[in-house]
Amino acid sequence: QPIGRLSKSSAVLTLLIDELVAMDNSRRQKFLELVTANPRLPAGGLPQAGIKVAPRAQARIWAQTCAKTLYLPDYASAEELRSGLDEAFANAALGGFHECTVPLGEPAPRLSTTTEAAAAAAVEAALAEALS
Repeated sequence: QPIGRLSKSSAVLTLLIDELVAMDNSRRQKFLELVTANPRLPAGGLPQAGIKVAPRAQARIWAQTCAKTLYLPDYASAEELRSGLDEAFANAALGGFHECTVPLGEPAPRLSTTTEAAAAAAVEAALAEALS
């Protein structure tokens, strides 16, 4: 759903729709996780996901998962859009651009097993405390 100065006939929205149609399932999951923080569609499919697309003046794609909003620069070509999505996907796993930017073309670093285990333990502890 376009918001702001975007409309259903906006060129950049058409590029995005074409790209989503062309994506394989792995890239679609990355897109959904970027925009909604969930790699799966809800029951009812894409219309029920409530994804909004808004214009963005800056050069990078940005998403606000709590509002399920994708902020999209005015890309002129499918290649620019694809490159922007690739960069956003690479950085989403690290918490976004504000945490640590991974240059395009480099693999995103993985958290160590120790860090992942510590994070999981902290979440479990917080949940146990909240539920008690």
